[in-house]
This record gives sequence, structure tokens and C-alpha cells, in this order.
Amino acid sequence: ANTFVAEAASGEMATALGQSIQHWVPGTVIGTLLGIIAGVALGWSRLLDDIAAPVVRTLRPVPPLALIGFAIAWFGINNAGAAFIIAIGAFWINFYASYGGVEGVSDDLLDVARSLGLKGDFELVTSVVIPAASPEILTGVRTGIGRCWMLVVASEIFGVPGLGRRILRASNNLQVDVVITYILVLSLMFLVVDTAFRAVQKRVLVWR
Repeated sequence: ANTFVAEAASGEMATALGQSIQHWVPGTVIGTLLGIIAGVALGWSRLLDDIAAPVVRTLRPVPPLALIGFAIAWFGINNAGAAFIIAIGAFWINFYASYGGVEGVSDDLLDVARSLGLKGDFELVTSVVIPAASPEILTGVRTGIGRCWMLVVASEIFGVPGLGRRILRASNNLQVDVVITYILVLSLMFLVVDTAFRAVQKRVLVWR
């Protein structure tokens, strides 16, 4: 408790949190959006799925940490590089959640939509498929948010400042109390974000 108060009073905690948010937010948002778009597109179109399948199967097993070298080469040791690592983690979770949600949409539901005058892929996807798959999509978003908080520490391994970097520095100096303090900060932030998103999720899915 004393360490928590001391870190908070010194301003280091707020500074580290703000630094992590600068790459956590864009990484999570970009990875989530791209994952949902790709998942919906490939889940709906057999042609796109067949074309992209080799690429997906090749890239999916690659962990985000293995791409740190690419992040440094492409973006440098900065927020953009850290956001790239986080985005990769968010992408795959949301891709498979959206893909599975779209694949699970009932053919009977699509037939009813067509009989009511909905024609064309765009109309069917936006008016029927995405709403029907929204429970799975939102579950993927929520899971991705948690995964991305876990990746904050990993994304700061190569020198980007933030909560993760503070934890690693304290670990190297055997400052166990500081490590525990910042782990607690990560956990509290996740609890706040997850609780807020859960409230939004319930509101969006009130029709269920």
C-alpha cells in the first residue's frame, strides 16, 4: 500500500499509465476493426476465404512477440511500434470471433431476408449477418481488450515507456513491491475498461 501511494504521489504511475494508453488505444482499435472486417468478409465470401486461407494459416501461428523485430524496423522504438504488436494480438481474436459468428448465421434467416426484398451481399451483410453475428463479434472485442492489456507489457519489452516497461525495470532491480504495484494498476485498468464494455455490450444486445 505504501508503494502504491508513493508511486501515485510521485506522478510516475500516472505518467506510465498515460504512456501505455498512447499505444494501447490505437493498437486495440486498429487491430479490432481490421479483425472484424476481415472476419466478416472471409466468413461471408467463400471465394475470399479460399484465396486468403493459405495466408491465414501461415500467419496465424506467429505470436505477436516474434514480430518485435519487424515493429522496430518498420516503426522504430516508439508508440507506433508498440501499437503494432498490440494490434496483431487484437486482430486474430476478433478475426476468428467474427468469422465464426458470420459462419453461424442461419441459412433460414438469410432466406427470410431475401424473401422480404433484401438483395445483394452488402444489404444482407449489413442488415442481417452482422446483427445476427453481433453476440460473437462483441465477445471477440471484449476478449481482445483483455488480451491487449496483457500485450502492453510485451509491447514495451524493446524500450517503449509505459506500465510494462516500468514493471520490467523494477523486475531487473528486484523491486518486488513496485512490480506488484504496477501489476495491480494493470488489473484495475482492465477491470474498469471491461466493466464499461460489458455495460455497452448488454445495451447493444438488449434484443436477445
